[in-house]
Amino acid sequence: METLFFEGQRIDGFGRVIGETANFDRIVKGVYEITAKEIYGAENTPGLAVFAYGSPGRIELIGGDSDADIFLAERERTPQTKEFREKLKKRLEYFDFSKVDLTNWGNYQDIDTYLQNSLVEGNQVLETRFLIGDESVRDELGEKKKRYDSIDRQLRNFFFNRFYFNQYFRQRVRNGAINIKYCGGGSRDFLFIYWHDKLDRAFSGSEMDDSYQPRVKIGLNRLFERGKITAKKLEDVLEAVSFSMVFRSDLLKINKNTSDRGLTFLDEQTLEKLRFSGYPDSQTIKNIFERYRVSISEVSDLIFEDTVRKAELFKGINWGYQFRKALDSKTLEEERISINSEDTLLRIALIKKKSPQLAVAG
Repeated sequence: METLFFEGQRIDGFGRVIGETANFDRIVKGVYEITAKEIYGAENTPGLAVFAYGSPGRIELIGGDSDADIFLAERERTPQTKEFREKLKKRLEYFDFSKVDLTNWGNYQDIDTYLQNSLVEGNQVLETRFLIGDESVRDELGEKKKRYDSIDRQLRNFFFNRFYFNQYFRQRVRNGAINIKYCGGGSRDFLFIYWHDKLDRAFSGSEMDDSYQPRVKIGLNRLFERGKITAKKLEDVLEAVSFSMVFRSDLLKINKNTSDRGLTFLDEQTLEKLRFSGYPDSQTIKNIFERYRVSISEVSDLIFEDTVRKAELFKGINWGYQFRKALDSKTLEEERISINSEDTLLRIALIKKKSPQLAVAG
């Protein structure tokens, strides 16, 4: 998929993230094998396996200056697995990642606890992709994922992230300039396309597509296959996503050795850096980004409405009425008080009306 980036230059964003992810996989597997030989005396690691999560887990690693999101699952914590975890992380830190995100938890007891009680840490487990290690651990973790990844949990995850985390992250602006990851139509919206695809397959009883493709691309193609978007819209939004992948990668790259490392604000300072990197003038970049951002936002809004309809099927029409009333800014406060706040999804909808700071405190 080639994207018209700006006149005279075409770039394949999907090809780039597949290549970056494949390189990530090779690095992690190689380091894993070296560490296994040192600690276990062989490449086999009984009761231990490593997985990717986050953007490398979704085959969406953009490069430039990305984190290495690694999950090490262990049947039980032992002195050997503890040493393995420490050495694996230390060795990966020699590579050109912005940081290595390897949790300090990962035994089966921890995994069960987080899958039951936490959306954030639970997602790290649910969205893992096996890389290397004991295949029986891969299979056992797969069974845990099936057990805990219910429709109810998927709905809670979708709406909580949409209403709470999006409000929180979208405060991340600088001098009025938006953050190209967290703005409406930014790259964080790729997650919702993926989550909607998972939910849609759960409703229809379909298996996930495990091909080596970015999950956002798989989700968009499924929207088209199920008649949710037209062929023209699919083409437009694939182009927008491809552009977003390349653009954010380039922003991370130019900020890598500066005080702005890891930041992707579209402000004048950044736009000036881009010009020196071969990009067109500031206004042209803004216009291109806005066009693509709107295209992604339209799909994001569409899948939100479709997810609400799915929740109504799951929870009932009366629930849907209360949910929409909770979201409606015209709903009077005395009416809002009457909404069933013991229902998790309705409580999440009510939180949307609070400031993110209040939501954190609560």
